[in-house]
Amino acid sequence: MGKGKKAMLEITKMKMTPALSAEHQRKWDESRWECKMDDPERNYDKSRAHLNFEVRKGAVIAPVDKSVCIKEKVDARIAEWKAERLAEKGVEPKVRSTQHLSVCLVMGGNSERLNELAFGNQVLQERGSNAHIKRMPEIVQFALDNYMALSERVGEKNIISFIVHCDEKNCHIHATITPILKDGRLSAKDMFGGNSLVAARDKMREWHDWYAAVNEKWGLERGDNIHVTGAKHRNLDEYHRELKCEIREMERTKAKEQTILESIKADVKTATTRKEGLISMITNLENRQKDASGKLSSLEERLAAGLGNKEKILAQIELCKASLSKYEADLSDKNAKLEVAKQTLSSLTSEQEKVQLELSHMNLQIERLDSEITELESKKESADEGKATILGIFNKGDLAKARKKISDQEDEISQLRKQVLELQTEKAKVLKDAQAKVEEVKKSHAEQMATLQRRAQKAEAERDSLKQTIERLQLKIAELDKIAHPERYRLSSGAELLHYFIPNRMDPTLHIWTKVGSSDISSDATVM
Repeated sequence: MGKGKKAMLEITKMKMTPALSAEHQRKWDESRWECKMDDPERNYDKSRAHLNFEVRKGAVIAPVDKSVCIKEKVDARIAEWKAERLAEKGVEPKVRSTQHLSVCLVMGGNSERLNELAFGNQVLQERGSNAHIKRMPEIVQFALDNYMALSERVGEKNIISFIVHCDEKNCHIHATITPILKDGRLSAKDMFGGNSLVAARDKMREWHDWYAAVNEKWGLERGDNIHVTGAKHRNLDEYHRELKCEIREMERTKAKEQTILESIKADVKTATTRKEGLISMITNLENRQKDASGKLSSLEERLAAGLGNKEKILAQIELCKASLSKYEADLSDKNAKLEVAKQTLSSLTSEQEKVQLELSHMNLQIERLDSEITELESKKESADEGKATILGIFNKGDLAKARKKISDQEDEISQLRKQVLELQTEKAKVLKDAQAKVEEVKKSHAEQMATLQRRAQKAEAERDSLKQTIERLQLKIAELDKIAHPERYRLSSGAELLHYFIPNRMDPTLHIWTKVGSSDISSDATVM
C-alpha cells in the first residue's frame, strides 16, 4: 500500500441547489458534458460515467438516482424532522434563514490509492475512450465502510445522498447530510464546530481523526494538520471579489458575442431571403424556358408539316430561340449568384453556430461561477455567523467594550493577586510568631517539668530519710518499751517477743517477731 498516502476529508456547510445537485448526480445534457470534457485539466471523463454509483438506505449499492433532485430530498428530510419534533414536543421547530439545512462532505484520499481501489491494474486512456473499464469490488467496499461509519456517527436517516464518482481524475465520495443531532436539534454549528474558534478547530480535528481511523485499513493515513504545515486558505472576501470580477468580464464578453450574434443573425436572414429570392427567380426562369422550348417545338412541327404561313412561323421560331438564349443566360447568372448566396449562408450559419456554442459555454461558466458564489456566500454567511457568535461572547459584539472589560478584569485580578501575596506574607509571619510562641511555651514547660522533677526527687529523698528515721525511732521505742515492760514481751510459749509491726490500719495485719533460744521466728496474725 505504501506509506504517506493521505486520507482527505472536506466538510462544507452550504445550501444545496439544483445546480449542485446536478453536479453530484451527473444530471447533464450533451452540451454540459462537452463543456466539462473541453476542460484543459481533463478532470471529467464521460466514458467512465457508467462506473459511478451510490449507496442507498440499508447499505444498498445502486446506480445513481437522477429522478429526484438532492435538494428535494433535503427538504423532505427537514419536513420529516419537523413532524417528528412536533409529535415529540407538541411544537413545530422554527428554522432560521441562516441555518444550514445540509452539509456536504467530500471523502477521498491519495489519487493513486483511490484509483487503484476503483480500477485495479486496468490502464486508463488519458484522451481516448475508457468505456471498457470495469469497476473493482474494492471501491464498493471502501464506499460501504465509509457509509456505515458515517451512519453510525450522524444517523442513517440524515444521509441524504452518498454518491461515488469514478469519472473524475481523482475518485471520491460526495455525501450530503442533514445536521440533525442525536438530541433532536438541527445544528450544523454544534455538529461540526462550536461556540469558539478553539472549539471549532478541535471539532474539525476530531472529524479528521475519525475519518483517518475509518480508512486506515485501506492504506490511508491522516493528512497533515494545517497548523503544522502552515498552509493557508484563500481569504473568502478576496476569492469572492475574484469570482465577481471573472463574472463581470465574462458578462462583457458575452454581451459582445451577443452583439456579433445578432449581426450574424441579421446577415443570415438577409442571405436566406436572397437565396430564397434567387431560387424563386430560377424556378420562374426554368418555367419560362420550358414554355419557350415547348412553343419552339410546336412551331418547328407546324413548319415541317407545312401548316400556316411559313414566313410568320420562321419569325416566331427566331423569337423563341432568342428568348431561350436569354433565359439560359439569366439562369446561368442566377445559379452563380445562388451558389454564392449558399456559400455565404453556410458561412454565416457556421459562424452563428460557433458564436451560439461560445455563448452556451459562457452561460455554463457563468452558471458555474454563480454556483461557486452561492456556495461561497453560504460559507461566508457561516463564517459571519461564527464571527457573530465569537463577538457575542464578547458582550454582544461590542469588541471594544469587551476588551475594556477584559482589561478591567485583568487589573482586578492583578489587585487580587497582590492582596493574596500580602495575605500569604502575613500568614507566614503569623505562622512564624506562632511557632516562636510554641517554642517558648515548650521551653517554659520543660523548665517547669525539670523543676517539678527536682522537687519530686528531693521530696522522695526527704521521705526516704524520714522513713529511715521513723524506723530507727520505732526500734528505739520498742527497745525502751521492752526495758520498761518486760512482761509484755514474754509469751505463753516461753518465746521472747522481739518486735511487732502493723503496716495497714484499715486492714490490720500484725507482724510479730519472737525469739526461742537462738532462733528468730516471724509470724502473721490478723487483728480483729
